[in-house]
Amino acid sequence: MINRIEKTFEKLKADGDKALVSFITAGDPNMEKSEQILCDLPKYGVDIIEVGIPFSDPMADGPTIQKSSNRAISAGSNLSKGTNILSFLMSITSIQKIFSFNGNITASLFLLLRIGSTPITLNFSPLR
Repeated sequence: MINRIEKTFEKLKADGDKALVSFITAGDPNMEKSEQILCDLPKYGVDIIEVGIPFSDPMADGPTIQKSSNRAISAGSNLSKGTNILSFLMSITSIQKIFSFNGNITASLFLLLRIGSTPITLNFSPLR
């Protein structure tokens, strides 16, 4: 069975196009601005959007994503607000989305239940 991301790449390839994939951390610099950025990305030709849920210990990420997670958390973003922004994105566009979250298994299961069958990348951290 082919998924929606694969279909997007197949269509782009058939049309002789390349994919433009964008990443944004939910809540960076704040929730309102994140929603505006998500609304604007499809207008600029983005084919796939990856939305990262901010995590307080983003050691697996590089410095740019670490800083965006820190800004988002400082602005009040959390798992619940992050999933709200994911639901918002799903409601405004048919563009393909990938959601990523670095966290523990319990929080990751919450995210899966909240957003349903959308493509998602989960990176599990050991419980401390």
